[in-house]
Amino acid sequence: MRKPKRCAAKLRLNNFCKNHNKGPQNGAFVNYNIWKAHFNLKTPGGFETFAELAIGINRDAAYLLFDSLEGNKTIDSNAILHIDLMEATPQVPEKMLTKGCMLDQLARNIRLITREVFRQKNLKIYEM
Repeated sequence: MRKPKRCAAKLRLNNFCKNHNKGPQNGAFVNYNIWKAHFNLKTPGGFETFAELAIGINRDAAYLLFDSLEGNKTIDSNAILHIDLMEATPQVPEKMLTKGCMLDQLARNIRLITREVFRQKNLKIYEM
């Protein structure tokens, strides 16, 4: 009996995992940290996360991207929006850095993050 063909996405995932020592091993995934940007809005009850974007698994790339975002590293009492760089570990997510921003800066930051994630995802396809 003939073996079914594996789909291209599964082959790319397996190649990526082999190259980065992460992913399927004995049928299970190895846990690794995912970097995210959390967007928070000030409410009467305190700050609430209203959106999050996954940045990727590369720590250095996440820090470089976060440093390039617009905003103040110091959050004052007047700030109504802020962005947190979060490291989503298998145990508990941790806040690593925070930047306060205005609405127009938030829009530019979301555009920058989206563009960078798009670039990273498309480069992975060509590297495999």
